Amino acid sequence: MAAQILIADDDEIARDVMAHVLSDRGHAVTVAVDGVAALAWLRRGRFAVAVLDDHLPLIDGATAAQRICRDGGPAAGTRFIGVTADPAGLEMRDADGIVFDAIVQKPLNRAAFVETVETCLAALRRAAAERDILAAWGRCGFERRPRARFAGEPGRDWTLRLGRAFDLSRPGNPDVVLVTEEVRAAELAELRTDGNLFTLPMVDVAGRWGRLADAGFDIEDPAGWDEVATVARGFSARRAQLATRFLSATTLPDKLLAYVFVSGRDLVPLDLDADEWTPTYPGFFPIRRVRDTAEKLVHLGMMLRESLDEDQLFAPPRFTLTPSAVACLTGAPVVAAPARRRYR
Repeated sequence: MAAQILIADDDEIARDVMAHVLSDRGHAVTVAVDGVAALAWLRRGRFAVAVLDDHLPLIDGATAAQRICRDGGPAAGTRFIGVTADPAGLEMRDADGIVFDAIVQKPLNRAAFVETVETCLAALRRAAAERDILAAWGRCGFERRPRARFAGEPGRDWTLRLGRAFDLSRPGNPDVVLVTEEVRAAELAELRTDGNLFTLPMVDVAGRWGRLADAGFDIEDPAGWDEVATVARGFSARRAQLATRFLSATTLPDKLLAYVFVSGRDLVPLDLDADEWTPTYPGFFPIRRVRDTAEKLVHLGMMLRESLDEDQLFAPPRFTLTPSAVACLTGAPVVAAPARRRYR
């Protein structure tokens, strides 16, 4: 990708060599012969990289870079490369990398010089991409990249593709669980019923799982970003209301109650023709275990059961939380529902 690059060096041969090798790679090169001219160019235009000789006439390269960094302006984001015949001496004077992002040695090794410039440009592109990602989440009301882990073992392509949008560095403390197409439905059901992921939203990143997932995400579709941010915030807010017993639930009834509460979704069947291990309720819960558990919770007064099709005796019903269940989940007092007025 072409970039605007400034080269400042009073050595005509070195200056021409650097300019030619970068121009041959498609970059737009501007040259200066002393520090005053370099400062003028930097303050006038926006350069991705400035290559400054350490011993420029009038104002040396380090001083020019320091002034630009101090003054801000168009060149505040410029990456600075120092050029010197004494790299060890320059590195010692700039030990913390305050002035120069990289240092190259004279006489120039062309390949090493080009590699240094391209490394600085790649770092700039990554920083710009990171700013764009944070801005995109910010527009969705999320102040940072959501922390995420994958359900199962993702391929390298998935990690590379989604590593820009999500923070994958802390898998033990995620905001969301990413679900790819390689994971089997039975594995996802086990994560919900037998694992510890029952209070986290599962996000479909493959476009395969539909309403079974809590949200869908397409890195190219802004609507997907907004959906994930909204769902993740909702899960987090309701998870904060859960009593400790349900945050660390070990039984399926407690896990099911906790999930229905934090997800904000009733247990509504999505596929009436599924077998016993297919997750036909939201959140990848398997139908047989969910129905048996939910029916027991109905008898305990923790769920309400509603038949969706009176003509199908064995059709999966809808299950919703009762006020008693919500009070138990949050530790809040039970609020009795107002009595309905009877009319004659």
